[in-house]
Amino acid sequence: MAKKKRKIPQLIYQYDGVQNSPGYIFVAVNGGDMDTPYHNQSEYMLFIYSEDFECILPIVKAQFPLVDPSTGETHDRFDPCWDNPIEAKIWHIILAELDQLPVQDEEQRQFIFQFTTWIRTKLENADMIIIEGTL
Repeated sequence: MAKKKRKIPQLIYQYDGVQNSPGYIFVAVNGGDMDTPYHNQSEYMLFIYSEDFECILPIVKAQFPLVDPSTGETHDRFDPCWDNPIEAKIWHIILAELDQLPVQDEEQRQFIFQFTTWIRTKLENADMIIIEGTL
C-alpha cells in the first residue's frame, strides 16, 4: 500500500504562481524534538510562499542572532534555506510587533491576522516554532 502524502496547510496573501515555489514551512514543536510524531502531523505545520511572507520577514529577521534552545547553537542570521528555531518568548515579541504593524491594505491585514492567530494557537501547546526555509 502506498503511503499517503501529507498535505501541509497553506496561508496565501497574494501569491498566484506555481504551486511548488519556494517558501517557508512553520512547524510547532515541543522541546525542540523534530523527530516526534507531533512534528510530522500536518495540523502543526503551515506553509507560506516567500513572496507573501515578505511583509513579516523583517520583523522575524530583527530577532537574530538567536540561540537554538535544543542545541545551544547560535544562529547569527535568518537562513532562508534551512531551519530557524524560534522559541515561544521570541514569538511573543514578534507577535507584539505584528499587532502594532501599520497596515493599510485590508487583505494584508487579514493575512497577518490569520498568521498571528495560527502562531498564538500553536504556542498554546508548543514551546518553539521552527521556520524551515525552502529556498
